[in-house]
Amino acid sequence: MLHNFPGVCGGGGDDRDGGGGGDGNNSGGDADQQQPKSQRPFLLLVIKSSPSNFDRRDAIRRTWGRNGVATTTAGDGRPLVVHTLFLLGVRPPSPPSPSDSRDDDRGKRARVQRMVDLEARLYGDLLQWDFHDSFYNLTLKDINFLRWFEAYCPAVAYVYKGDDDVFVNVENLLVYLATFSRDGSAPLFVGRTQQQAPPIRSVESKYFMPREMYRRWTYPDYASGGGFVMSRAAAVRIHEVSRDIKPFPIDDVWIGMCLEKAGLAVTQHEGFRTFGLEAENLEEGVEKKSPLCIYRSSMIFHRFLPQEMLDMWVDFKNASIQC
Repeated sequence: MLHNFPGVCGGGGDDRDGGGGGDGNNSGGDADQQQPKSQRPFLLLVIKSSPSNFDRRDAIRRTWGRNGVATTTAGDGRPLVVHTLFLLGVRPPSPPSPSDSRDDDRGKRARVQRMVDLEARLYGDLLQWDFHDSFYNLTLKDINFLRWFEAYCPAVAYVYKGDDDVFVNVENLLVYLATFSRDGSAPLFVGRTQQQAPPIRSVESKYFMPREMYRRWTYPDYASGGGFVMSRAAAVRIHEVSRDIKPFPIDDVWIGMCLEKAGLAVTQHEGFRTFGLEAENLEEGVEKKSPLCIYRSSMIFHRFLPQEMLDMWVDFKNASIQC
């Protein structure tokens, strides 16, 4: 690994490197692993992000992705601790361009990596592996994170995993999860279900899937893009069965394959709004809700540009604005 912060989970773990080989940069791990149980995260917010998306990660840290103790408490009265992590690969080479030489491209990639290195030292919230960060390699982030999670996070109860253009209403999510087991020991996988989705056979599509790679008429049920939540028990089970499932170019579908093999199902929750504001307003019927009220009633909402998220956050936290 290029960057590894196992102390984020605060629960120790074994000596494995969490996938990717090598010890990586391991700042602050040992001290954090000695955290008392009351300070270990109940919920880990895990965000897939590309190396160059510095503005998106900054917006998340300044809004819903702040680490700390939430105001919500568990049934036993203890506060619920939340930590945030970002999953990165390395910037891939750019397509050939008449205006840029190979040396220019290598220089750009090196500059981005130096900025990522600085970001990791400043915030201690990046996991980075040495593979090209591309759409078709997103499944590698799932595979490596599941390995890392089992190695270093024995005390984390729940994991949210999503994209870096999603808004997460952490308070609503915690209220919901607090109704389940405190330690995440019961299998739970929650999101917006895609059922019996057919593979796209058009070569023009980003999601093109040739019949030679996948012959079935439909994919297994999976949680649609944007984000989902799983308990520790579900994450461990998915990791266990994933060893027998080959990487697949569409990461959401690969998770669905793991769920199918594990005998787990996606629990549908309407609070996972992954299709944008226009689609959500259509679902509300004739009387449309204001965007702010939809955000406040959601668990997650897809999608936001960084400045949109910062602007919305001001109103979201303004208690004088009523729905």
